[in-house]
Amino acid sequence: EATFNKATFAGARFNNAALFKHSTFREPGVFDHAKFASGAALFLDVDFDSGADFTATTFGRDTEFVGVTFRDYTTFNDALFSGHASFERSMFVSSVRFEQTTFRGFVAFDKATFSGDALFTGVTFGGNITFDGATVSGDARFGGSTFGGQYTQFNEVEFGQGATFRGVKFGSAYTTFTKTTFHETAWFEEATFRGITRFDSTTFRGDARFARSTFQSVAHFEGATFHCNARFGWASFLAATEFADATFSGRAVFK
Repeated sequence: EATFNKATFAGARFNNAALFKHSTFREPGVFDHAKFASGAALFLDVDFDSGADFTATTFGRDTEFVGVTFRDYTTFNDALFSGHASFERSMFVSSVRFEQTTFRGFVAFDKATFSGDALFTGVTFGGNITFDGATVSGDARFGGSTFGGQYTQFNEVEFGQGATFRGVKFGSAYTTFTKTTFHETAWFEEATFRGITRFDSTTFRGDARFARSTFQSVAHFEGATFHCNARFGWASFLAATEFADATFSGRAVFK
């Protein structure tokens, strides 16, 4: 339960496990270019009052930011997570950046809360990833990212503003957005879905834009609700596609 009024770990090297539990950082937690080399990095129920800087930080083993509160601008740009990474139940009160970040193992953001923008552009997700039950109140940007692993899950997520997945490569065997709600425009133009894809019972309150997207395996939109326009112009469906019991209230464009 340590309290840091002003602490800098920039460039620090941790050769064993590092545990920060019930700790409070009054000023920004600075860990840029730090290396958690040989042990787990555990941040459990930590409070970053002024945000945190993990730019280009290397996490060599499993990493946990469980139940952590980031109250100001936070960045993990160019960070490397070599093991499993968990951000479950964490709160990002301001904008957070994970741009050009690499996750080699399993990643969990289940029930995480993003009150500002969540920027995941150009990210490499090498293992399984789950965002189940997460809430993103600001813009969610995943453009240019790559998803690998066996499954990618965004089930029961609330996207409050625009959600951008332009040009994303969903390389998982299973990609699911089941029972997710997009309150504004959902951009999936030029995205590629390699495996079985599910948007079952998904709600699109803004435009759903899938122009020039490619579905290489079975695509399910059963029970989906499109309140505005559904744009699938020049999309490629290379296997069976299911829109059974879907509702289209605006224009539905398939050309």
